Amino acid sequence: MRDDADLELRIALRDFDGAIKVAPESPKPYAGRSYLRTRLGDWESALADLDRAAALGGAGSSLDRGLVLLSLGRAAEARAEFAR
Repeated sequence: MRDDADLELRIALRDFDGAIKVAPESPKPYAGRSYLRTRLGDWESALADLDRAAALGGAGSSLDRGLVLLSLGRAAEARAEFAR
């Protein structure tokens, strides 16, 4: 069952990759792709997508960023995000 869920996540990830190719200056597909990457355990890429979404003017979530930082073992940075 887990393999089916991973496959569905990877298909959705491809869809977000396509959306980014069509609208590379839109923050929304980066934020969506970040969520999928967290589900797949790809924390570094998830953080990069959150940072890119924020750089494009997206209303990024400090909670999301903090949770990703915690998952990467970067507790001090996570605490700073949670304090925002």
